[in-house]
Amino acid sequence: MLSVSSMDGYRTGIVTWNKKSAPIPNLVTIKGDVLYLKDITVERPTLYKKSAKTDLKTLSLLRIPYTTPKNIALKFTEKNLQFLSQKAHACPVYLSKYRTLNEKFLSQLPYHDLFFLFCPEERRLLSAIFYLRRKYPQSLLFTEAEPEEIPILLHAGIDLFDYTKKNEKALNQFLEIPTKEYLEKECNTTVRTKRLLRLLYREFYTETEVYTAFKKKKELYISTDALYRPEVKRFRQRIRERYTPHFNIIVLLPCSAKKPYRKSRSHRLFKTAIPRNACITELVLTSPLGVVPRELEDYVNYDIPVTGHWSQEEITETASLLQDVIIKVKDPVVYAHLPKEYLRICEELPFETITTVSDTPLSKKSLQNLSSHLQGTPKSKTPSLERKMRAVSEFLFAEDIFPETITVKGRRTKLIASDKLLARYAADLSLTEAGANRLTRYCITIDFDLKGDVFSPGVITADKSIRPGEQVVIKRDRAVGTGRAVIPGTLMTTMDRGIAVKVRKRFHHAGENHC
Repeated sequence: MLSVSSMDGYRTGIVTWNKKSAPIPNLVTIKGDVLYLKDITVERPTLYKKSAKTDLKTLSLLRIPYTTPKNIALKFTEKNLQFLSQKAHACPVYLSKYRTLNEKFLSQLPYHDLFFLFCPEERRLLSAIFYLRRKYPQSLLFTEAEPEEIPILLHAGIDLFDYTKKNEKALNQFLEIPTKEYLEKECNTTVRTKRLLRLLYREFYTETEVYTAFKKKKELYISTDALYRPEVKRFRQRIRERYTPHFNIIVLLPCSAKKPYRKSRSHRLFKTAIPRNACITELVLTSPLGVVPRELEDYVNYDIPVTGHWSQEEITETASLLQDVIIKVKDPVVYAHLPKEYLRICEELPFETITTVSDTPLSKKSLQNLSSHLQGTPKSKTPSLERKMRAVSEFLFAEDIFPETITVKGRRTKLIASDKLLARYAADLSLTEAGANRLTRYCITIDFDLKGDVFSPGVITADKSIRPGEQVVIKRDRAVGTGRAVIPGTLMTTMDRGIAVKVRKRFHHAGENHC
């Protein structure tokens, strides 16, 4: 019934029923006892028996008002559980204020093609949405909404809303600008939308992060809510878990407006003060990402309103991440080449930092001071580009896929090789067949000749770490291709239609008969 074509919190795709089709997300028009999703008709969820003939039949359940006394809600829930044995395509879900009753009903709820969700309380509504997304990822979800609620409910996982002219305008506007900055702007319009956003970002991070795409396009971090965006928190988490400084001598630097940082005037000046290929770790401090290692600067592309002011939340998050990174090395020596407003971050660290700025980080005196502190630092035996490629591999795949000895050559496009070419790098890592065969994670397996994109029914196994937009290796005994994930790895083996991976490279033996 549902074929997903893209996913980034919200999902887009096509729903088909009896040769009729409609795109999602979409609006449902209500006419009497019939709901119209384009040409697809659905029975309206009511208790009384309907005479209209529709494509989808809806289960008749007792409506449970949210504030119903518990004894009545219990009786209604038990009665509704009995009704679940009836055959239908769609099912209403009435959530009360009693968590145990809601959980009891949801746990016994069988698969339906469409669920109607009714709940005025935001936390319980989100909890039910994510429960159903996990349990029945192929099901469509509907809820009634005000226009300003549509962007946030889309990101939570709702596919269908009631039609009004204002809702139509709100949906079209979001689909034209489906960005997190637009979402956050819209969520500042009412108390309910702001509450939904905070719950989604903070309490339901684990649930929503799975569906959030990995992307490199430019992001705007304008509101304080950006600190808790799923992709921002995921970046901080990956730095915390996957990045280890190569050296114990650490230089802390401020961010720059130009990305990547190394192309900015300020960072070119910093480079003149830092010995070339010395045993030094460079960490850039920025909000909301926190800490960006020099090796990974190609994976951040954003704009922020620079005012020189850091909120306590920004300071706490950055200091926490910085501490977790630095404690991975023994006997760290930390130089803070930072403006005064950044030094509040260093004050929260449990170890001493040496300040190298006398007035501004770019002044001649400050740069000379930094240079004098770093003079005599031993040279690294490992080239900086090799260290960068290993850090990138860890960041993307949670493992260093490269052998002990590699060479990195090239100007614009770097070629990483050992006895064979393993990968190319031009602001992102692109694996060759030899490199793909070394990867143990972020892989899917198939048992057919790879001739085009991989559809979900053809996926035998998929790494649960895979997120939409990430590079994936397709294997059949050995690597047969690479591509970009359309849906999370957790859904690739459960969806019965739709593209799982868009193939970018197909290796020469991908069509061989392996039987």
